[in-house]
Amino acid sequence: MTPRALLLLALLVSSAAVAPMSVLATPSEPSATAQEFLDYLLKPGANITTDTAMRQKWLGTGLRTHFDAAVRAVVDARKRPGVDGPEPAEPGNGTFLDSWDLPTVCLAERSVTDQDDATVKAVCNWGPKTNYPGVSRDVEVTMGKEGGTWRIQNIILHKNAYADDGNVLELLENIRKDAETAGR
Repeated sequence: MTPRALLLLALLVSSAAVAPMSVLATPSEPSATAQEFLDYLLKPGANITTDTAMRQKWLGTGLRTHFDAAVRAVVDARKRPGVDGPEPAEPGNGTFLDSWDLPTVCLAERSVTDQDDATVKAVCNWGPKTNYPGVSRDVEVTMGKEGGTWRIQNIILHKNAYADDGNVLELLENIRKDAETAGR
């Protein structure tokens, strides 16, 4: 290697060593993937229920299967005589945070990774123009690698002033069960 090539390599390595983590984060990292998903949920006009590409991109097979089953059960329930209106509730962006009034911001704070599994701890905050100003909720995004890509397996939701502990898989299962019994 020439002296000039060695100097360029040294500059590249030293620049990467001092670059902020957000610059180095890529969607292939669990915390970056979780943040991208949380940002999507809060984006005006985003609708995970109708956006199959985004479900495929972020949700693991099990979570996607539960979500799709809950949506199908609600659609089928609304076809039955006497079932109309907002109940049974259709799963959507708010389901992933167990909130009909979405937070203002969710931030992935740190992750614990073990080869093919990861847990990303995040906090969601509701701002002044929401129904829950000043409220926050801790969440844990559990992830696994599927086909070499980090996918969300579940979201653990911790208790706050307005909501109990829970997780998205349970919420989806309850929506599906409620929809299957609606109007019967």
